Amino acid sequence: MPLFRRLIREDFYHLYKHKRAFQPEHMTAEELTLATRSTLNRWYAQFLGRPYLRVKRLVYPHGSNEIIWYKWRKMKDQTMRIP
Repeated sequence: MPLFRRLIREDFYHLYKHKRAFQPEHMTAEELTLATRSTLNRWYAQFLGRPYLRVKRLVYPHGSNEIIWYKWRKMKDQTMRIP
């Protein structure tokens, strides 16, 4: 099934891009090849990824981490008030 093989290739890309970022000295030539973006990945980034990020940054201008931190802090404050 060609689509399934392409999705597996994308999973390997995401795995090896992190290895390339954190341990490049331990990578083989085959792993370096797998760490390059495929055509499917480039198309996705261009046509879906960038527009999604633009809309997301309009909704969350400072990133979602601040919103998660705010909600967590609010929940923590409420639990401290419970006797």
